[in-house]
Amino acid sequence: MTVCMFAFVTNTSAQFVNTGNSQKLKNSSNSGSLLSNMTTDNYARLTFSYNPVKLKWEHDQDMWDKTLPLKHGFTVGVIGGVNLTNKAPLYLEYGLNYQGAFGKYKADGGAIRTNLHSLNIPLNLAFRLSFNDNKISITPYIGLNGRINLAGSQKVDYFDNRYYDDQKLDLFDDSTTSEEGVGKQAFKRFQIGMNLGVGFSFSAFYLGVGHTFDFTKIANWAEADYEAKYGVTSISIGVNF
Repeated sequence: MTVCMFAFVTNTSAQFVNTGNSQKLKNSSNSGSLLSNMTTDNYARLTFSYNPVKLKWEHDQDMWDKTLPLKHGFTVGVIGGVNLTNKAPLYLEYGLNYQGAFGKYKADGGAIRTNLHSLNIPLNLAFRLSFNDNKISITPYIGLNGRINLAGSQKVDYFDNRYYDDQKLDLFDDSTTSEEGVGKQAFKRFQIGMNLGVGFSFSAFYLGVGHTFDFTKIANWAEADYEAKYGVTSISIGVNF
């Protein structure tokens, strides 16, 4: 995607400058005009997202969906875009957001509840195509995401014919987890992942969809042969300013 962006910009500029005849000059001028009419102003936005989330385990996915349920989440954050060249609408996006995720598995006589709280630091390359006097824009993006896990817990009440007395386990403290619950290995505090998505702006209103998938594992319990990565889909609305 990044290569295509640069190829498009380079090809358009080269045609505009180096054309050999008047017809080519006219055609390249039209292409250059299309890019030159697009805004290269910096931007920022405030967003709110609904997040379907998933812990993707290497083994026994069905078992872990019940033991550590995480299904839904939400994100609130800000992101800004800085133009990289005044000849094309190519941007570096950076931001910060808070993300909360939660899930519940119910069984006869009890339930397991899990929650996870994180900070995300996205760093994306975006290409903003604008139309209608820059009132409408389409912005595909690709980039990296850094996730800092702040807190996470699992609460277990009467479950599987055993009574836990509303036991609460810290997912990041191996001294408070139990063999009967999460296991003795704690979750990891930091993951690196990849962002991929597209946003649509209509004047001040923003609508976007994207996905973040981790390169590094949030759980890596080698002794028990259990490994998991975290995946987050984002359906976003926001305000441009």
